[in-house]
Amino acid sequence: MARTLWAIWCDRLDMLMETGEFDPGRLESLAQAVDGLHDAGDTRVYMATVIDPPRRFHVYLSEDLARCVGAWEGRVNEQTPRTAT
Repeated sequence: MARTLWAIWCDRLDMLMETGEFDPGRLESLAQAVDGLHDAGDTRVYMATVIDPPRRFHVYLSEDLARCVGAWEGRVNEQTPRTAT
């Protein structure tokens, strides 16, 4: 459900803003994705991760996969192998 993902990422956004350890441009895209999840309410959404090293994108799609609810660019941990499954 979108509401569950909203709660998780809302807390994460708050923590990142408090610590200041994340690029402000990425925080803006995360804030927009959090707003989209909030607007989706109790609908089912699917989360996909698209990796294009060194970038990683989190994409939230509507249940019918026809609409992007939100998306933001994360970061790939440089200490881990770059593999896709």
